[in-house]
Amino acid sequence: MSEQTDKLKKFVLERTKPDQTEQMTQLIDEVSQRHDQNKLDTVYLMSIVPKAMGMIKPEAMGEVKAALDKFRKK
Repeated sequence: MSEQTDKLKKFVLERTKPDQTEQMTQLIDEVSQRHDQNKLDTVYLMSIVPKAMGMIKPEAMGEVKAALDKFRKK
């Protein structure tokens, strides 16, 4: 995992509902693994976004979306 990805992971986990941290960690690790294997596609991402957003604290939703958009554009 790159340093930038690691920073994003920490950022997201800090804004994840406390009882959802382990599931979010697993999801982020799975996404990173699929990325490294060039198996990260739009269909897969569309299937996990609702699940991932459901794990984010409501007050942090906008902040997380903005960070993910910024990360995606790099």
